[in-house]
Amino acid sequence: MTETAAVGISLPPVSWCWPLLAQDERRQLLDDLASWVGWLRGRYPIADRLPACWWRHSELVEELLALWLAWHQAYTDPSAELGAPLYFHDRALPGTLERITRWGVHCTDGHRGRPDSIYDPRPVDDADSFGAHVAAGAASARDVTAEGSESG
Repeated sequence: MTETAAVGISLPPVSWCWPLLAQDERRQLLDDLASWVGWLRGRYPIADRLPACWWRHSELVEELLALWLAWHQAYTDPSAELGAPLYFHDRALPGTLERITRWGVHCTDGHRGRPDSIYDPRPVDDADSFGAHVAAGAASARDVTAEGSESG
């Protein structure tokens, strides 16, 4: 690890779509993200809003990855607009911290696990009904009721 990487400033990732990354790429991306998050938590007075157990919450990993990319664009991209750092401080950082609060992660005095029941990897509740719905041509931009029937 270079001295720069030791303080959380690594090169921006080439790819960041978790499902498309190989195991070693995921490990490297998470290590680099963790270094940057450590730098961020030490640079700004946000440790009470950004828990150190962020890596245990998939939604925080995604939020922080997006924030890290915005930071890279603002600070390491030579073609970035001069106002990019201001955008980072005005929108990206406060927006991320606000969303972290809305996610309901309140691990201020230690990690608090979340029940598995709030996560559901199924894309739809009823695959057969959804397949029939799509096959019937209802996958257009038309309004669809919660029951799956088209509304006028």
